[in-house]
Amino acid sequence: MSNALAIAAVTKTLRQLLIQGIPDLPNQNVTAKPPDRAFPGGNATTDQINLFLYHTIVNAAWRNRDLPNQIKPGETSQQPLALNLHYLISTSGAGDDEILSHQWLGIAMSVLHDHAVLSREEIRTAIITADIRGESVNSDLHEQVERVRITPLPLGLEDLSKLWTTFTTPYRVSAAYEVSVVLIESTRPVLTPLPVLDRNLLIEPNLSPPFPTLTKIQIPNPQGAARCGDGSLNSGEIITLIGHHLDKTTRVRFQHPRRQEPLQLTPLTGSSATQIILRLPDNPDPETLAGEPLQDPNQWLVGVYKISVEVNRDRPQPDGTTITETVTTNELPLAIAPRLILPFNYNSVTRRLTLTCRPRVLPEQRVMLLIDNYQLISNHTIPTNTLEFTLPTTLAPGEYLIRLRVDGIDSLLVRGTPPKLEFDPNQKVSVP
Repeated sequence: MSNALAIAAVTKTLRQLLIQGIPDLPNQNVTAKPPDRAFPGGNATTDQINLFLYHTIVNAAWRNRDLPNQIKPGETSQQPLALNLHYLISTSGAGDDEILSHQWLGIAMSVLHDHAVLSREEIRTAIITADIRGESVNSDLHEQVERVRITPLPLGLEDLSKLWTTFTTPYRVSAAYEVSVVLIESTRPVLTPLPVLDRNLLIEPNLSPPFPTLTKIQIPNPQGAARCGDGSLNSGEIITLIGHHLDKTTRVRFQHPRRQEPLQLTPLTGSSATQIILRLPDNPDPETLAGEPLQDPNQWLVGVYKISVEVNRDRPQPDGTTITETVTTNELPLAIAPRLILPFNYNSVTRRLTLTCRPRVLPEQRVMLLIDNYQLISNHTIPTNTLEFTLPTTLAPGEYLIRLRVDGIDSLLVRGTPPKLEFDPNQKVSVP
């Protein structure tokens, strides 16, 4: 999710695109100034491209929407500040040469046309760092859920004339663009009540087409998410894939949105044509935490996986022979939640709470601790199993149930089977 540095990050990214896309123009000649400062007195002595943010408006489509994967049913939050940014591109040629000016304008418009959607890498390389409330903060615009798009903005001659009159500088031929949407997350706390223990169960219809198909996933807990093990033997949860024509399954694929290659599990004994039994890994973390994130092919992550099954099927041929082909079923989503490892370590002097979780979390994953009505954000910068949070001084003494939220998925707080459900008493922290 993007923070208050998002507007500056967009401007810097656009300027960086123009610099990279026009190597013949010196970097200092690509500016982001008001036109009266970029072209003082209307004089144009150098080749120059100026990018100016002249207007911001609220995005109507996002202004009343909650952020996906961050707000759950029953929680109350402040909607993000959703903005559309309007930019004006103006150019000049050396010696006040209008032909050169038009040349630079055409090149600049071509660069933006070829980058109609800003990639996450383009935004990341133009990162902005600033001190906010006493902390060094990086722009995380590249992590926002909605992509940033550049669209030409049709401004009539009258609108352009009014705009340049405001600058009190002679008019130069220009092009306007809208960049949307920029989502700036609110800093107000989210009200996160405990989950409801009584839930209605959804019974799906039994459909049986003549090809391998997954219909649902059975998870051994009432919160709709599974967990990897804590490192001890057979601590990973058993999940069951229900479907039909699943005999001769070769492998089960788990595709995470932050991974390029899927992870794989082998079915357990007892699997059949109508069900596949799997155990999530007992030790989801590699032996060492060194190295760059996402380079370990065996690393499990918290998140929503797309699960599919590869099945071998025999297909008769006209000549009487049979060939074996591999077909892939449909995909079903499975949420893998973080597991909190006991005990918790709380320092009453520093008010710091230290937690251990499995699997480890990556620097780009959004991690929060939910305690009472507070959401405390983790500032981890490396792949880690250990997270530290400083409890606010306004948190009154008492016992609190806690949850760890990673990329919108909470650690499992409810245990038991319907209708007898309860909150796990082990997930409490005593604040003296």
